[in-house]
Amino acid sequence: MQVALAASVVVFFVLGPLVWWITETIIEEEHLTGMRGQLGVLILFLGTAVLASIVLAGWLRRKP
Repeated sequence: MQVALAASVVVFFVLGPLVWWITETIIEEEHLTGMRGQLGVLILFLGTAVLASIVLAGWLRRKP
């Protein structure tokens, strides 16, 4: 239970600023066709994929 809670907090603190920045960029530019908006979304997707890979690798290592 504590490990799941700690992992959730880490995910929140890692992805929170990225989501905040992308949302702010979308609101300022009002579209995703700009280079800054597209780069932000790409960074969010890649960051999420890397974090999911790390979590999956840790889960598979602990599984007997």
